[in-house]
Amino acid sequence: MEDSNLTADRMCELALLRTMYNGNEWIWVHSDPDIINDWQEAVNQVMENPEAAALVEHSNHQFRFRLNLTEIGLSRQPPVYLEIYVPTQYPRTYPQVQVEGIPWTREEHREFSQFVDEQCEKYKGQTCLVALIEDVTEWLTARIDKYNDMAVSGEKPKEPPTPSNAPVRTLTCVVLWMHHLLSTTKRKQICQWALDLDLFGISKPGYPGVLIAEGPTDAINEYVRRLKALRWQALVVRWEDTVPVPPEYTNMEDAYRIAPVLGQRGVREVESMSQASELMARAGLKHAFLTALKISKSCGD
Repeated sequence: MEDSNLTADRMCELALLRTMYNGNEWIWVHSDPDIINDWQEAVNQVMENPEAAALVEHSNHQFRFRLNLTEIGLSRQPPVYLEIYVPTQYPRTYPQVQVEGIPWTREEHREFSQFVDEQCEKYKGQTCLVALIEDVTEWLTARIDKYNDMAVSGEKPKEPPTPSNAPVRTLTCVVLWMHHLLSTTKRKQICQWALDLDLFGISKPGYPGVLIAEGPTDAINEYVRRLKALRWQALVVRWEDTVPVPPEYTNMEDAYRIAPVLGQRGVREVESMSQASELMARAGLKHAFLTALKISKSCGD
């Protein structure tokens, strides 16, 4: 019942946000327009019938969006964007908040991150996106005159941040389901391609076949593209999670979840679902494994 209530709460909160921010104020963030359409349709369902919030197909998935704060009243040019990543386990886990368009110094960035962490801790375990956006906007508004004065005078921050057009590093984990995985050729390709692309993964051959892979988003997309180009009776991406890599992580692997469990790059083959489930549990991703296999917690966790 608790999971159902949390699912409904997060979907109702998302629907509320979409009624609050419209047009150029709100931007879904995803490389696949079909996923964006699916999310918008899910939100529309909840708007029409809030009582069905817990039943919406995408209600327990991670999502990401951006708000144009300049459009909603923050006096600043060029525009300031607030990007929020909402993880699968929200509100049990905190959302991640980033600001684009302000020339932070390192100290100011640290101060902002600390403020967001304090607010998230205050709302721990609750749906808090609406309140968090208001808190962050208020925090920025109290400091925006300084940034505007710098823009007019041409003054540069004492410690220039990474350029705003620098690509944001992201990490993706996918769980793929196959009708079967028996071919030794395919099994070798799965292992070799993972090494070629510097990925970490777990493979369970047999009926059905299961493959988990984690790595830089571009590399994961290429890995999945190669796999889909092979002939399969059925191959489906059952679960996918993309998260930003914190700027302070100079080594991207520090943000990995599967890597510390496996210890070395490449794909580790296991003999059973229980072995795969155990490794995923150690990585903190057992929920993803069960979701991908369409196993509910009531069936055993």
